[in-house]
Amino acid sequence: MMGYLGLGVSRSIRSRALLSVSACAMAGLAMPNTPALALTRHGEAAGTAAAMLGCVQFGVGAGIAPLVGLLGSSAAAMGAVMLVVTVLAAALMIAVVRRDPTVHAVR
Repeated sequence: MMGYLGLGVSRSIRSRALLSVSACAMAGLAMPNTPALALTRHGEAAGTAAAMLGCVQFGVGAGIAPLVGLLGSSAAAMGAVMLVVTVLAAALMIAVVRRDPTVHAVR
């Protein structure tokens, strides 16, 4: 890929390609680790916790998908819904998740 990026390709295309590869790499790291971290505190009921996590993920996806359709079939509608849902998720995390006193921040 690095050889392809240097062969007379415009800077914009190189930047987009590197951003896409970086985004895929970050998603590949975050997607499997997030549920694993969520399940660490529920080892005694790991199967039930995993089922609930999957149910909530699919339920939220099924509930949010029609919003994009209501706003129109454009990339702007999808981006707006993604932004709103991300802000709501961050607010919910801040409001609900308590800090674990045994975990120390790295400084």
